Formats: sequence, C-alpha cells, structure tokens
Amino acid sequence: MTHSRRLDAVFAALMLAVAALFLPRLFVGDSSFFRRTLDERAVLVIGSLVKLACLFVAALWAGRIVPHFEPGNPARPAWRLMQLGFGCYFVAQLTLSSLNLTLAKPPFPSPADALFLLATGLLIASLALAVRVYVGEHPEGSPGLVLAPACTALVVLAAFDYWLLRPIVHAEAPTPEIVANVAYPVFDSVLLVLAVTLLRITLHFRGGHIWRVWLTLLAGFVFLCVGDIAFAFLSTMGMSHLDPIMDVMFVWSYALLARGILYQHELFAV
Repeated sequence: MTHSRRLDAVFAALMLAVAALFLPRLFVGDSSFFRRTLDERAVLVIGSLVKLACLFVAALWAGRIVPHFEPGNPARPAWRLMQLGFGCYFVAQLTLSSLNLTLAKPPFPSPADALFLLATGLLIASLALAVRVYVGEHPEGSPGLVLAPACTALVVLAAFDYWLLRPIVHAEAPTPEIVANVAYPVFDSVLLVLAVTLLRITLHFRGGHIWRVWLTLLAGFVFLCVGDIAFAFLSTMGMSHLDPIMDVMFVWSYALLARGILYQHELFAV
C-alpha cells in the first residue's frame, strides 16, 4: 500500500469513527454509556482534538506548498492566503473549544465567531486568486469555464439562502446573534461558488491529481457549509439536541480539507 493510500485509509477511518461515536447520541443519548462514559464533555474534548489536529495539518502543509511556487507566481499568494485561512480557523477552533470547556454557557457570538468569519474571508480571497490563476493559464474558453458554473451555483445558493435566512432574520433573538447566524451561510455560499467554479475549471484534469485536490477540497467546503447552516438554523430554533450532526459535519469538513491540502502537497513529491 502506498503512502497516499495509507493516508486515505487513516482519514476515512477517522471520519467513520467520529460518526460512529457521535451520531448514536441522537437515538440512545440517555443510555448509561453516553451518560457516564461518553458524556457531553468527553464528546467535546474528542471532537475538539480531532478538529484542531485536522486544521493544524491543513495550515502547516498549506504553508509547505507556498515555497514550491517562485516569487511572482500568482499561485503563491493564493496558497499563502489558504495557509492563513486554515491557521485562523485553528485559532478560532481553539478559542471556541476553550470557551466550551471552561464556561457553562459560552457567549454567542464570541471572539471565536469573529475569527471563524475572518478565516472564511481569507479562504474566499484564496479561492478567488486560484480562479484567476487557472483562468490565466487556460484563457481559451475561460468566460464559459468561469461564468456558467459560477452563475448556476450563485442562483441556487441565493435561492436556498433566501429560504433559510427568512426564519433566522425574523427570529426573536438578540441582534448580534442574528447577524452571526446570517453571516455564516452567506460567507459559506460565496466560498462554495468559488469552489464549484474551480472544480469546473479543472474538469479537464478529471481523474488526475489536480482534479482530486479540488474535488476533495470542494467536499470539505460543502460539509463546512452544511455544518454552519445547521448551526445557524438549529441554534435559532433552539434544537440543541441535534448538535452531534453539526459535530460530525465539522469534523468531516476539516478532515477533507486537510486531505485535499495533503493531495496538493503530494503533487510536488511526484
């Protein structure tokens, strides 16, 4: 088994293990096992450690990708922004985990939310630069490569956001909480539009290493968006008993994003 295949197996096992540990809480959360052994604090600690480990790997290896591009190469700042984005996510997750472990009822929004949104903004800038790089390298047919998938994704996500955000905006909640719950889906939608656009641009590499990189990253961004949407909607509706779903979505997201970064790093080792 190659090194890459072993990493695939490790990440797949990690994602399945988290799902197997967390999701049963939805159905048998009152059992003695979940009340005494795998209680809420244990789940929080496990989930936090896994998320932090994946984000650390993503930030570290994104930084290791940067030197492979010469100064002046437009891809270099794109990967630098990717590194900063994942690094900011790591600090945000560390802040959030600390608040959750030390406070009985952590504030929302908190400094962690500001860091999460900043991190998403950095990733948006990174993907926007990556789109520019790929379009510059493949100018033939570039308008169609960019506009068609971008407009399609934008229309679909705008319609979905409108349906999702209406009850959130009109909910009886403090204004800062509403603003944060609106900002997460909006930022994620922009991120998804750019990720879908990149996936379409790299479609002619389908089956190759570059396609695998962006397909894995897109899957990670999709789970990130689902997790943020679930958090915004469920917290507004007071449905905290569904938190295990969000935990799994975020762990899967960070694991896929870390694996996508490692795929890109492996390209330079070929």
